[in-house]
Amino acid sequence: PPEFPAFQVYTHTTLRGSQLGSLVGCAIGGGKTLLGGGPLMSTVPAVAGVSMVIGGIFGAALLAMMAKSNEDPKGKPPISIQGIDDRAYRLKNSKVLATHNAFVAAGMAAGVSKAVIQGTTAPTMLLGYAAIGNIAGSVAHMVVAGVLGMGKGEGS
Repeated sequence: PPEFPAFQVYTHTTLRGSQLGSLVGCAIGGGKTLLGGGPLMSTVPAVAGVSMVIGGIFGAALLAMMAKSNEDPKGKPPISIQGIDDRAYRLKNSKVLATHNAFVAAGMAAGVSKAVIQGTTAPTMLLGYAAIGNIAGSVAHMVVAGVLGMGKGEGS
């Protein structure tokens, strides 16, 4: 197993929660823009950044609740020392997950870079552009994986 298995699982659930929050925030911000007619590139980041943070907190809280109940809805080993080690081992050895995380990190960095280049320094907007990059990186990975046939076979 990895050196710090609990940290590996915690960061995974936090990142996945932030991705869900980013997606929800982009949808809400986009809907708010379409219905209210506000400026798209200020409304979406403002909502998405906050949603990304809430999603990350939710992901971490969900892991804590699963650990307390010692059950997993998908039937995986329970959140125990052995269960954490098992999950961390699978997370560490998943090539598809490592590639996905790299795409997400690149997308978030590109989003923050765009905000900085535009002269945006408001933390909410920086988080918002990171959230948009979070989703863009996920989508880019899915497209590339689909085109190249990644994720099929061993180590996925």
